Amino acid sequence: MALLLRLSGLFALGLAGCFNPTGFDPGASSTMAGDSTTTATTATTDATTAAGPTTTLVPTGGTTEAPGETTGLSSGGTPVCGDGIVDPLTEECDNGSPEPSFLCDTNCRRTFLLVFVSASTTTGKVGVGGLAGADALCQAEAEVADLPGTYRAWLSDTKTEPQERFGKSQSRAYFRRDGQKIAENWDALVLNGPAVPLSVTASGAVLPSQTPCVDDMVWTGTGPDGKPAGSMFCDSWTSPKPLTYIVTGSALTAQGAAWTNCGGRACDMEARLYCFEQALE
Repeated sequence: MALLLRLSGLFALGLAGCFNPTGFDPGASSTMAGDSTTTATTATTDATTAAGPTTTLVPTGGTTEAPGETTGLSSGGTPVCGDGIVDPLTEECDNGSPEPSFLCDTNCRRTFLLVFVSASTTTGKVGVGGLAGADALCQAEAEVADLPGTYRAWLSDTKTEPQERFGKSQSRAYFRRDGQKIAENWDALVLNGPAVPLSVTASGAVLPSQTPCVDDMVWTGTGPDGKPAGSMFCDSWTSPKPLTYIVTGSALTAQGAAWTNCGGRACDMEARLYCFEQALE
């Protein structure tokens, strides 16, 4: 318990001190996330009210191609670790110093990776649609909460899945926003599942107690191994079609496969997303 409290304190200090100029305490895990019926297109989340102004953690002067991806550097030269400008092709972070920080090591790699559950809910048509729409929802909630890094949704479709499309970490652990360790690395996650439920949002709010596999559903279409589960994916996450049931997970469950596969939900219903920070390994 003492170790956990110390880790939670470090998370609050590190995240707030380095990436949150508003003074919001990201380690305040006692906040309860209300039942959200907000769709991805409105992006009205508990993170919006809890966190300060959106901070886009990409190089200044770059051209945004997709959430978390940029081309062009403000310096116009070859990117160098420690220059304070994140090159998305070679760096996960850059604290502007050759010295390591709580969040960024001397190789411009994050010291750990974050995972959160979306505060907003959406039908099977996620945002603008498709995996790109789901990833954009995750990235938007991360930026509103001033979280560093690039995020993608734990979703599969007929062409790809997290095991293939994710930047996976084999050398660093995955954590919740409140400092609870989810898994030692990617292999541990897909082999053993998360050590704790993925029930904390980007802002640090905890989902309220609900009936697992009923009221806490998360769109996944994915098995615990990170590969597709089922054969239908709301037309690749572009259609809120009724009576088409997709594999969903339980945000309040960590044991077994239920966290990512504990039943089905029709595409016209609402559910959340799991959002994973991406590694450059």
